Amino acid sequence: MADLDELAGRLDHELPDVAWAEPDRIRARGRGRRRQRSVFLAALSVLVIAAGAGWFAAVHPSTPEPRPAASGPTDAAPLPMLRPEDVGSGYRVTNYQEFPAGTYPAWSFGSEDCPAYADMRITAYATHLWYGQENLTQDGGATVTAEAGRYPAGQAAQLMADVQHVVTNCAHWETGLGEAATTTKTYTMLDRDFAGDEAALVRLTVDIIDKTGNTTFSARVVLAAVRVGDAVTVVQVERDDPDLVRLLGQRAADRLCTVERGC
Repeated sequence: MADLDELAGRLDHELPDVAWAEPDRIRARGRGRRRQRSVFLAALSVLVIAAGAGWFAAVHPSTPEPRPAASGPTDAAPLPMLRPEDVGSGYRVTNYQEFPAGTYPAWSFGSEDCPAYADMRITAYATHLWYGQENLTQDGGATVTAEAGRYPAGQAAQLMADVQHVVTNCAHWETGLGEAATTTKTYTMLDRDFAGDEAALVRLTVDIIDKTGNTTFSARVVLAAVRVGDAVTVVQVERDDPDLVRLLGQRAADRLCTVERGC
């Protein structure tokens, strides 16, 4: 306590003699320090962002190469996808992406604008344990899109059943009636069980017709869905070439078999 009493006495004696700066000058110094700190943090942020961008670009290139498939089936192991040599000379893999469980970009047979689609309550496609998607492209050639997914027991078979449900219940529908243009879409089953445990070859047509009766847009897409065990690959080509897509579906099934069955 004696030390505290002595300190209090010294403060009472010496503080009145301290030459304090005017309040405005003190506030100005504080603002200056804050400005210097803000400039420093801004510069640091730029460096961090620049470094982060470089790191992100290095770790996540725009067209990453596919990872090799595991030697045996596990829940989250990547599946073997189509390779350029499966499609033809000059093809290359682009836009390869992987999606973990709980994320999904879109389903190839998703047809939300079909009046019957919502009532089918299709969900199997979104239960994947692993999912990969890629494009195979060639200068001047048709683009091939392939997606592969591994599913919990029973869900891959349900997904194939859902493909049949969509083709049956959305065989023909129209949107935009009474508007400037009418869009007509159809699904047609072309072939079944030509590869793997199950397979479906499907044609999707899309035609847009304006009020004068002129067709302003027309597209034909052929899709092959093949299942091997609990894995499914869907291949699609925006060209009316069922023979090509059937062949690609068979090759996709062969690649799935190497992991699922050790073929």
